[in-house]
Amino acid sequence: MHMKKVLAAVLALTFVFSAASLTACGRNKGPVLSRRTNVYSGTDLELPEGIQYINRMTATDDTVYIIYEKQIEVTHYSDGSTKENDTGMEPGIAVPAVEVAETEAALEDAVMEEYDDGSYVTYENQTWVYATSLDGSTSDSYQLVMPEETKQGYMARLDASDGCLYMLYETWGEQSGFYLYTVDPAAGQVKNTQDLSGLRKEIGMSEDDYFYINNMTVDGTTAYMNIDAKVVVCDLASGSVSGVMDIDTVDWINNMYAHNGSLYYSGYVEGSGQGLFSMDLATGESVQAEIDNVNY
Repeated sequence: MHMKKVLAAVLALTFVFSAASLTACGRNKGPVLSRRTNVYSGTDLELPEGIQYINRMTATDDTVYIIYEKQIEVTHYSDGSTKENDTGMEPGIAVPAVEVAETEAALEDAVMEEYDDGSYVTYENQTWVYATSLDGSTSDSYQLVMPEETKQGYMARLDASDGCLYMLYETWGEQSGFYLYTVDPAAGQVKNTQDLSGLRKEIGMSEDDYFYINNMTVDGTTAYMNIDAKVVVCDLASGSVSGVMDIDTVDWINNMYAHNGSLYYSGYVEGSGQGLFSMDLATGESVQAEIDNVNY
């Protein structure tokens, strides 16, 4: 017990002297220099008002594009004309509250409620684009006019290249399938539409096989579609397929990105967890990257 007390006292004095030496004479008042990792800086981007839901976002070297949904109040007048967000109703006409429909059958009555002058109001969801510079110094927001079939579907993927936005939609109903829309972001309009149902035949799938495009990435004038364990190389202008590459490194690709002749993708590797790979698009050969300090 005596030796333990002596040892404890020595350790306590050592700590006191060490702490004192750190602050003595002002020799160590500066910051401790060390190599820092995982350091980044962020920029707050002010979003436009009225965003109900952000569908997708992507970025180029200098611009961030955010595709979002916005609800617009539209007044339909008895003469057939319409006006968005019309708050200047005629004097003396009370604006009735629009009841929330509890069932689909009551939905039409809810949005078609008439005013005293025979006009009525509907609430319509519109697709909008918010484009902002990376530092937030310049920005613009405008409506994106999409084809009618996209109202029965959703945007599965979004990418940007060579001044255009590329939107991959899965739709259902009469025009069910996958469609790739080339969008001019400045004009907010679709420039080109491609039906991607032909990809099924290109990779040897029958009409009875389950067909789903898992991922898409665009580099220059070429789109790369991931279906099951395959990557399909597709020309953006014509929609023609120039190649199909098999992936044998992972069973399922989580994400992928193409740049300057290489395809980078991640997925689960049996026995070792998540892995990151780079593929030479000229040869189709993949190399696994070493990942440090990652907990799987």
